[in-house]
Amino acid sequence: MKARSVVYPVVALAIAATATLGPAMPAYAVGGNCTSAVEHRSQTGFDAYRVRASCSSLQSDSKARGALDFAAAVDTFTPYFTALNTSYYSDWINAYPGPRGSYTEVRHV
Repeated sequence: MKARSVVYPVVALAIAATATLGPAMPAYAVGGNCTSAVEHRSQTGFDAYRVRASCSSLQSDSKARGALDFAAAVDTFTPYFTALNTSYYSDWINAYPGPRGSYTEVRHV
């Protein structure tokens, strides 16, 4: 009989903790329809590059930014944005060799 009186409080405590914590947080999806392009400016010395990025749609909990993908240097980015159908630009970067390409990064707000 002694074991039974110990089990009931432990079970009651476990049920109370589960009810208090509630269900797990819902998962949020991020996404959008975004594009990016490398812009190139020829000049004396190293050529200059920047990325242009825009999104025609973004999920309500998403933000995006464009990036230049460099093999021999740190990638450079536009600011994060949530406005649609607006072009955003990174700063001009003088680099040799030029970027491998560009991409758009979409993240949770």
